[in-house]
This record gives sequence, C-alpha cells and structure tokens, in this order.
Amino acid sequence: SAAKRIREKRVLSRQEVTSRRRALTEAKMSAPSVGQRAIVGVVVFAAATLGMLSVATFDTSDRVGPGFHNVIGPVGHAAAEVLRGFLGLCAYVLPLAGFYVSALVITGDRAKRRWPQVLCLALLLVSSSVLAELTLKDSFTFSHTPGGLLGNTVASTLTALFSTVGTVVLVSALAAVALIVGTQFAFLR
Repeated sequence: SAAKRIREKRVLSRQEVTSRRRALTEAKMSAPSVGQRAIVGVVVFAAATLGMLSVATFDTSDRVGPGFHNVIGPVGHAAAEVLRGFLGLCAYVLPLAGFYVSALVITGDRAKRRWPQVLCLALLLVSSSVLAELTLKDSFTFSHTPGGLLGNTVASTLTALFSTVGTVVLVSALAAVALIVGTQFAFLR
C-alpha cells in the first residue's frame, strides 16, 4: 500500500510536470511576439546573406562593362561598392553581424541588454579599419583603400596626433578591450 501510494505520487508528479511544460510551450507559442521575431529574424538573415554575397563576389570590372559578375546583380554591386568604399576589407563584418543579430532575434533572450556588444562591435570595426589601413595600404593594390573611408579618415587623424606607432598601439588596445567586453569576458577564458 505504501509502495502503491509512492508510485501514484510519482506518476502524478510526472503528469503534472508534463502538463506544466505543455502549458508553458503553448503560452510561448501563442504570444504574438514569437511570430514577429521569427519573421524579423528571417528578414535580417536574408539581408545579411545578400550583403555577404555582394561583398564576396564584388568585381571592379562591373563598374564599366555590360553585365555583372556579382551574383546579386547590379544592386549587389552597388551595395558592395558602398560597403567596401566605407569599410574597406572590413566590409565583411556587417553581414557577419547580421547573421549574429538574426540568431539573437530568433533565439535570444529579449530581456538581455545587448548595447555593450553593439558598442564593442562598432569599436572593433573602427579599430580593424584603422589597422587595415595602416598595415596594408602600401602592400597590395585594392579597388578601395584597405580601411575604406572610415579607416583612412580615422587613421590619418590619429597618426597626425600620435604617429603611426602610437596609433597602432592605441587602436590595438581599443580592439582588445572591445573583444574582452564584447564577448562578455569569454575572450579571457
């Protein structure tokens, strides 16, 4: 009898856990924000994919010739021209950030604040553009400057104030801080 009661309690508690899980799942799925978040996540993912393909298949001959080598076509060429012109070699960062954002929109915790990561991404993007400009400007022939307009402008301002070596030290330190804070200290582990 005592064993029978214990078995009944176990069965009831399992059933209760199952029914509570089912109720929570249904409540989550019935919330209007779930569908909206999924749609926004898919749209952001599609935009990031278009941006990545545009930048990756950029060809300078598309500027003058008939037809486009860019797999996204004339719009992809124009988007890549803007991204590469402004960010140089760091133009790939924005589409990669788009993939990350789409995953966060679909699966992330809405209550978690992401502004430190966004700020760190911006700081890392500027730092990378400056370092690309300083280290690669004389090494290769690019259709755009290696750091883009952003890297070129910030690098020329900082080198006027701190010299090239001072700028590299300063920008490298800022990039390291951005990595540490942006990865929520996982960079240190």
